[in-house]
Amino acid sequence: MHGGEQALDHEGLGGTLGFRADSIKRLIAIVLAGPFLIGILGYFSFHQAWWIPVVPAMMAWGLSAGLTPSILLGIEKHQRQQIMGLFAAHVSREFADAIREQADSIIQQGAIVPKPLDATILFMDITGFTSIAEKLHPEILFLWLNRILSLMTEQIVQHEGVVCKFIGDAIMAAFGAPIARGSFEEIQMDAIHAVDAALAMQYRLIQLNHQNKIDLMPLATMRIGIYTGSVISGSIGTTNRMEYTLIGDPVNIASRLESFSKNRYVLDPLVTPCRICIGESTNELVHDHFHILAMGEMYFKGKNLPVPVYRVMGRK
Repeated sequence: MHGGEQALDHEGLGGTLGFRADSIKRLIAIVLAGPFLIGILGYFSFHQAWWIPVVPAMMAWGLSAGLTPSILLGIEKHQRQQIMGLFAAHVSREFADAIREQADSIIQQGAIVPKPLDATILFMDITGFTSIAEKLHPEILFLWLNRILSLMTEQIVQHEGVVCKFIGDAIMAAFGAPIARGSFEEIQMDAIHAVDAALAMQYRLIQLNHQNKIDLMPLATMRIGIYTGSVISGSIGTTNRMEYTLIGDPVNIASRLESFSKNRYVLDPLVTPCRICIGESTNELVHDHFHILAMGEMYFKGKNLPVPVYRVMGRK
């Protein structure tokens, strides 16, 4: 075997072992062990009248074993920045800083580590959007819609929530993710923040509707569903297109609370343009802080017992 080919082989082996090094101590051991073993092999080969150029092999081993982790570190840093981008645009600066501080426990191998946690889920949907969309020019429609979604997102962020996704004219948000809460008081505060966010969203929509009335634009109303419970937090997709999401019954129930008896109540765009429904688990956490009315029960497949539904009317 020629010296150049041997150097390439040792470079490949050193790079592979460097890739597998999961600590600084192990990396140092690999970098030192390679030249030592190559030197021993060269020594015994020399006594057998075989000539093996050991210096190029040692250099190749050391460089590849040492540089490979640096390359991987750069890739991991880039992946972490991409994942932080999932949150940074839709969370408060303080919350983003908290996520960065705990990034090692949240982000691993270019993805958000799936983990169970207790969170409060919020779904918001604009009522009658299809009929509004049919009457507006596309450019006007998107301007009108983006103005609403921007204002609603702003309120979610200001109340320490995370916008998980936009679904057409709807928003899914979470309070208490992606950092798992460690106490009942923190879980309760997340639920209070979610309801406060919903009330703030209604207030901003009232202001916007008054302006839209002046501008001869459609007036909007919306429904919000909120539910608290245990979910699985993680990311789905590919390295090029990653999406943070939550999976579990609370997500499905919050969505159903948003659409509960959606044709039963008439909303006034200039006074009460938002109907806010919460489930029993959220009600138990927040009832001391808000005026709440019982609305009945909700039945759906997969649940043996009905889910009580409550409507939030305002702050106490």
